[in-house]
Amino acid sequence: MQKHETWRKIHTRFGYVQISNLHGKNEMFENIKVARFLANNLGHSIFLLARSEHSKQPDSRNTTWDIFQEYKINKIPTKSAIDNELRTAAKQSDHVVLWIGSEISLSDLERGIKGRTKWAKNIKNVWIIRNSTIVMLTRSQILQKDFSISKQGYSPKEYPYLGGL
Repeated sequence: MQKHETWRKIHTRFGYVQISNLHGKNEMFENIKVARFLANNLGHSIFLLARSEHSKQPDSRNTTWDIFQEYKINKIPTKSAIDNELRTAAKQSDHVVLWIGSEISLSDLERGIKGRTKWAKNIKNVWIIRNSTIVMLTRSQILQKDFSISKQGYSPKEYPYLGGL
């Protein structure tokens, strides 16, 4: 018997988050945290999607950018952990949001992102949320020879809600 899907809306300062009642219970709390961050700080509208029993599905649909995104929470401060999170995420979406919840060094974070992005040809962008700041990286930025997260800047015109970060 197939369950009936319903949606619950969480209001935020700018955007909004809608959650399917069929979204994975084990990851719901962390995914809501990421989705609320994107809504509150970027004004995005996010749908946390139903979990599939039969195939790998992304966690969310970002209707503001019209993309599906997979969220990963980094809790282990190693390059290998970043690599594993991106490897898993790449099987679910071309667009990854990586919440850094560990004390990983910037060098290990950069090496983990660059290394896995080279191998996962489908990754189009990686958004990194760390210390209440977001950095949006394209595949071409990540694969540059002199790639450095700290060199990436923000454009207030492109991301008007980043002003308070």
